Amino acid sequence: MFFADRMVEKFLPDLATQGLDLDDPQDQQLFADFAQARTYVSMLLGETRSPFVAYLAGQMESAGTPGAPPEPIAASLELASDLGDPRAACMSERFSTSHPGMNANLVMIAYSGLSASATR
Repeated sequence: MFFADRMVEKFLPDLATQGLDLDDPQDQQLFADFAQARTYVSMLLGETRSPFVAYLAGQMESAGTPGAPPEPIAASLELASDLGDPRAACMSERFSTSHPGMNANLVMIAYSGLSASATR
């Protein structure tokens, strides 16, 4: 799990500021590492059904999307609540308040994908 968390920290600044140049060997390696971590998190979500992994999956989905949209994170908070984290509802409410322009349809699409990984 910590490998995936580190990949988000490593990947997000590059993607958010300048994107990736897939002709650059360093960016190719970063992308390959991120893809490996994303696959690992999806597998862990299905195996553990851990709220922490749900949070991480949402963060990775957001980090892997240009502009780092908030909708995957909102979806992960909802999934974490469904997986039993009693703090998730409060965190979700605060997150929604701080991101008032979120697209509810995109949140539901992200939730469907995350939820499918958790129930395999």
